Parts: sequence; structure tokens; C-alpha cells
Amino acid sequence: MKINKKHFAIFIIIASLILIIGAYYIANLDDNIQYGKIKKEMKGVRISKDTQELIENVTVSINGSIDKSKDMFTFNGEVQLSNLEHSKGNNSLLVYSNGYGKDDLEKRGIISYVRNIVVNGKTVPGFAKVNWVNTDSKFSYLVLANYEDDCINSPYEDSIRIFQGNDIIVFPAEDAESAIKLIKEHQINQEIFLKTSLEDYGLN
Repeated sequence: MKINKKHFAIFIIIASLILIIGAYYIANLDDNIQYGKIKKEMKGVRISKDTQELIENVTVSINGSIDKSKDMFTFNGEVQLSNLEHSKGNNSLLVYSNGYGKDDLEKRGIISYVRNIVVNGKTVPGFAKVNWVNTDSKFSYLVLANYEDDCINSPYEDSIRIFQGNDIIVFPAEDAESAIKLIKEHQINQEIFLKTSLEDYGLN
């Protein structure tokens, strides 16, 4: 079978372009950046900051993509919590610091959810936030606290922001005892047990 010279030439050109683009991509790729997909579900508990007793059983469903570097990682996708309505059906963004800098800043993250509310018949865009997040880039565990109850960062005169700082959500955990054990094992800052409010952060 004869090889069509024209087709062969086109093949060589395409193959060369692929090699050139591939070489350029590899040469300019930051070796410290890693990408991946995560999909998992965990069962956990919500415990009281005051008494450290069980409040309710909860679940989390995680499905999205993660970008990792030395100092931080970001997650884009679903982090749906069974007891937080604003987390259902909305994509989230988790920005997480691995601890860096002169004083080795604490490892912690913030989850933001895009969310809209209707105020006086008008839709107001905003963000729901979980302000204290401890985890790792594999989501092998997840500890959440200090999440805003209505979670709206919209104009002050149009909304009410309530800071819910009275409980902690822990995954995976079967009861309050296993939740406390996980918090200790991962050396999570014990300030997580302090009750806080918007006033503490000068946001009210």
C-alpha cells in the first residue's frame, strides 16, 4: 500500500506541533503544582463547643478538583453538608494555607459558597462562608467551625449576618468521643472551642 505523500507530510507537521507544544508545556510547568480529582463521602458529628457533647449526626459529600502547591491548595467543587442548606446545590471554593512564612502561619482554610437571597423583591448576590477549616489535600479528615448562619456578605443595610460559633463539625467521626480524639490527633488549635461572634472580628 502506497503512502500518500501529502497525508504523510500533514501527519509529520501535526506530530511536530504536538511535540513542540508538549515540550513547551513541560518546560513551563511549575513542578510544585499538582492537580487532581476528589470524590468521597464521610459520616461525622456536630458537637457543642460548651459541653463537647453530640448535637447531631451529619454527612458530607465532596466532589471536585484540587490544585496543590507547597504553600497552599485550592479546591473547587461540591462540599455538601447535610445540616447546612446553603451548601446544597452550590459549588464551593476552599482556599487552604499549609502554613508558611517567618512565623509559620497556622494551617487553616476558608470555604466560600456562591449564594443569592431575595431582599425586598430583589436578588442580592453574596457568599456563604465556613471560616474555620482544618483538613488535608486528600480530605482524609475535615473539621469545620465558625460558619455564618445565613452566610450573606451583601450590603449591610440589606441583610443580617449571623455568626454561628457555638458548635464544631467533625469528619469522620461516630460520636463526640471520636470527634474529640481526631481534633487532638491532628493538633488542631484548641481555640476552636472558644465561642466567637461577628463582634470579635469587628464585622458587626
